[in-house]
Amino acid sequence: MRKPVTRPQKPPRRKLVRNTLAEEIAIARGIAADPDARELTRRDIRAMRPFRELLNKQPRTKA
Repeated sequence: MRKPVTRPQKPPRRKLVRNTLAEEIAIARGIAADPDARELTRRDIRAMRPFRELLNKQPRTKA
């Protein structure tokens, strides 16, 4: 008699717990108080490259 094939059980999914309004306000205050935090400009975003491109050291061609 064969043993039934069993699959490994998946770990239970954890629920996403959203921040409360008070936590969101505290986070926003912390960001505003950080002198190094700034919004990215369009130029900053255009200059970003995927990490795999840096690993391959292949220049990105303009489309």
